[in-house]
Amino acid sequence: MSVRLYAQYCRVLKDIPYPAEYADYEWYNLPRRMDVSLMPYGMMLGEFSSQIANDINALVNYTRRLQAWEVVMRPLGEKRILDALVEFVDPLTAVALGMPYAIRARFLYAAVHLNHQANQVRDGACWVDKLPRDRDIRAQHLDQLGEGWKSYADFRQAMCRIFDAAYQQSTRQYRHKYNHQVPPGIALGITGIVTRIVEKKTGRVSYIHGEAPPLTMVSIVQSLSEQCLCCREAFEQFKKMIGEHEAAIKAACGAKGQSGVAE
Repeated sequence: MSVRLYAQYCRVLKDIPYPAEYADYEWYNLPRRMDVSLMPYGMMLGEFSSQIANDINALVNYTRRLQAWEVVMRPLGEKRILDALVEFVDPLTAVALGMPYAIRARFLYAAVHLNHQANQVRDGACWVDKLPRDRDIRAQHLDQLGEGWKSYADFRQAMCRIFDAAYQQSTRQYRHKYNHQVPPGIALGITGIVTRIVEKKTGRVSYIHGEAPPLTMVSIVQSLSEQCLCCREAFEQFKKMIGEHEAAIKAACGAKGQSGVAE
């Protein structure tokens, strides 16, 4: 049964379009020789940009595969749907639905460090390395460090569309519930049979009985497809911000000539 399902999936996958273009690699153009103080910027840029591209491209691939599975599962009965879920779809869905959260966090982490390093060029002798530890980095640090770069606002706006409130609502908080509570089912299964409610004003506790239907494959694919486009837009705005950094670094390297530089 599993072999036949997978063979059918492979046939369907050939005709499924990609939900977004792949993110590209090694698109930046830093000077070949830079001041030694800027070497961390160059090394971080190479690592961070590749990892973000890898994650976006993985999300694009996972979303396309889930769309193919949606087509395959559409005419199946519950037993065969369960076979497909257990063997193929559930693990893929669990990873894919959590990836927008991870991608947004990677953008935040990368932008904080790269703006921090690029600010050396802008601030000159006034620059002080007071960045908090990685585990303490928050959105407010990004706003503080990005201020002054013209392209930052567009990047920030694009980044905030990833894993936004609309996505969380459409997936019924799947990522959070998968990690901390009980997630909604995928295609099959009823959850939320009993929910504990605490009133904010009075502290009164009550228990509500009900049923939450599963997420449909159609809704999952639609939400993830929208997130793929949001990730790609944020990536393009990220590249523009890095381009602004590059221009400032090149200007600084040109002004300093060949002194104090390293390859």
